[in-house]
Amino acid sequence: MRTRVDLSTEVGTRENSSLHHESPPMSNSTFQQYGTSLPSDCQEKGTPSYSRELHHVQSCVDDEVSSTNAKQDDSKLPNSLGKKSMPPHLRQRENEDSTRKDESDYSYLPTQFGKKSTPPQSRKPQRGQPYHRHDVGIGNSECPRGLQKFEPFDICKSGVMHPVNLNSPLHVSNRDKQNEIKHSMEGTTQEVLRPGMVLLKGHISLTEQIKMVKKCRDLGVGPGGFYRPGYQDGAKLRLQMMCLGMNWDPQTRKYEKRHPLDGSEPPDIPQEFSVLVERAIQDSQSLIKKNSGENNVEDMLPRMSPNICIVNFYTTSGRLGLHQDRDESEESLLKRLPVVSFSLGDSAEFLYGDQRNVDAARRVVLESGDVLIFGGPSRHIFHGVSSIIPNSAPNSLLEETNLLPGRLNLTLRQF
Repeated sequence: MRTRVDLSTEVGTRENSSLHHESPPMSNSTFQQYGTSLPSDCQEKGTPSYSRELHHVQSCVDDEVSSTNAKQDDSKLPNSLGKKSMPPHLRQRENEDSTRKDESDYSYLPTQFGKKSTPPQSRKPQRGQPYHRHDVGIGNSECPRGLQKFEPFDICKSGVMHPVNLNSPLHVSNRDKQNEIKHSMEGTTQEVLRPGMVLLKGHISLTEQIKMVKKCRDLGVGPGGFYRPGYQDGAKLRLQMMCLGMNWDPQTRKYEKRHPLDGSEPPDIPQEFSVLVERAIQDSQSLIKKNSGENNVEDMLPRMSPNICIVNFYTTSGRLGLHQDRDESEESLLKRLPVVSFSLGDSAEFLYGDQRNVDAARRVVLESGDVLIFGGPSRHIFHGVSSIIPNSAPNSLLEETNLLPGRLNLTLRQF
């Protein structure tokens, strides 16, 4: 209900009241507040001028009160009252604009804001799918806490265009097939680089290479997949790494049971990888026996059953300094069990020698499908990768796997 202000206590009576009603004298400031002044001829109540000015002031106050009450009453009405009906297509557009505005207003909030937390035990990531870790360590005392979100590196991202020789596409597409047929007919090139160190050129067929790349990709985007390792001081290795069987930490130089980023257990070594290792060691022992004439080749190159596989992916700018592999168990090092290295993708310039001296190191180019083995007297040699040769991977391998430009290297060993 709208109210009416009565000024009789300050300025006298209403217009319909007696002009002789007694009330306190009215000041000129009261009239000035509402845009008028008290004339000199109406300083006292009861005069006609005084009555007219009083009526004017009361009317102003009534209008002001009516306006205020109307605003208060209108605020209680629905927003749509009095608005013109909007066509459906315009109303839908207005709703969409409002929704976008609401979303932008909360863009600063975390993506998980308002979502129900899911216990880590209920999350079961599948192999071959990108893995995102959330709150690793909760409910598992062996898993480190305070880990950040981890998205594995994908070595075979879709949509990547590899360089192709447009002048002779037929030659490029047939070159790898011709080389594979040639290797199968003539046999692979085998060479003893030094005592206990053997290079098997083209030992892995193209079909086997394709299967290996695909397998590494499937494992690499899952839990415990590819990541760029580094050190406490912030330095990073110039490669992406994934460990199978046991995880190797370059900071501590120790083998552990958990991945440093997502806390997962390393995937198992695929059986087909172990079969290739056994075949490569047998062929290497046969070569050593043939060249040296010795019957006991176990001292020169012992057998081993791999339970560790370090998979490194080097981009075209990847490098690895000279180092020794001395982090395996004392028993494995004393027996000088060999390290078996598989090369896939782009070729690499490989360095090796008895000292950590790049200038004094010997060099050999490792191509896709090559196998390098060093054990026995060569088990503790310094070795590294000085450069990756761009656009040197077999074209058929790239077409079948969509492998990124770079080199995929698997080194298998026994802890």
